[in-house]
Amino acid sequence: MKNLWVNIKYMFIDTIRDKAVVFWLLAFPILLSAFFFMAFKDLDNYDLTKINVGIEQSNPYYEILNFVDVLELKETSSDEVENLLKEKEIVAYIKDDGDLLIKDSGINVSIVKNIMDQIVQMREMRLPMERYDFEVVYTQDKTVDMTSVNYYMYTLVGMISIYGYYIAVSLFSLYQANISTLGARLSVSPLNKLTVVITSAFVSFIFSLMANALALVFIHLVLGVKIIVNLGPSILILLGASIFSVALGAVISTSNKMGPEMKSGLGTVITLTLAFLTGMMNPTIKHFIEDKLPVLAAYNPVNIVNDSLVSVNVLGLDTGDIAIPLLRLIALSLVLFVLSMIWIGRKTYDSI
Repeated sequence: MKNLWVNIKYMFIDTIRDKAVVFWLLAFPILLSAFFFMAFKDLDNYDLTKINVGIEQSNPYYEILNFVDVLELKETSSDEVENLLKEKEIVAYIKDDGDLLIKDSGINVSIVKNIMDQIVQMREMRLPMERYDFEVVYTQDKTVDMTSVNYYMYTLVGMISIYGYYIAVSLFSLYQANISTLGARLSVSPLNKLTVVITSAFVSFIFSLMANALALVFIHLVLGVKIIVNLGPSILILLGASIFSVALGAVISTSNKMGPEMKSGLGTVITLTLAFLTGMMNPTIKHFIEDKLPVLAAYNPVNIVNDSLVSVNVLGLDTGDIAIPLLRLIALSLVLFVLSMIWIGRKTYDSI
């Protein structure tokens, strides 16, 4: 046991001296948080003014659209449409069948499209005009009291929480004889493989927790985005995420014969893909996955962390309400650890 703690101590010291590790694992998440904040901080401050749309007076939707306060109708002939769209004097032209002609995409186009979709559906249902709801806000979702910057910060924290794979890949690769000279020496030494595995896993776990803590402190104190208000359950979630990140790094490192750089690149692809499926780039993707591929959503570790953090910090749920997602996360971690142990046990080398 004493030798184990000595190994952990020296591995930790050696790792903290690695500039690449310090940057990618500790500094990069902070820089990414700052970038996200600058990109999304003004998203909720959008000033909803009149939206100019082109339409002919003979259009069957003209009278209905006159009741929509957010729209400014500009009588436009079909010959003028292309030029008006090019000069951005109108954001869309509404055809007689309710379809839109647009030049660019954007929030205003989305608002017009949502309005037209509702009107077309109501007309097809032959509902009277008094049933049309033009007071609805088309750009906000009130189901969860959460700003846009908070939403994206939660998805970012979900990705950062498993970013510890990077150090795990590095440390588990360090002891492979076909990759490093240290690994070659250790493979012929009496050092127990289990000691090596425990040392690598524990140090990776500590660095993953450090990365999470530093990023959250920066987000909370420097950026002023309060995403953690229920500390106890949040810590439990991040502990589970850190365990998974180590398991992910271990299985990436032991499952193939690629070099450390290629393995780290593979880990980056995996984490970005999981974050993408969680809605980091577009919330619509998250809703699509949850609707069409619910099993993938339920077992996506980034999505588990994201939804669990939102549940305890935004919805006010307690630890018991997130027990099942956390058990899924731990189960995934155990599966990956078992696979990595199998691959470690099977590794043999023709020559060293």
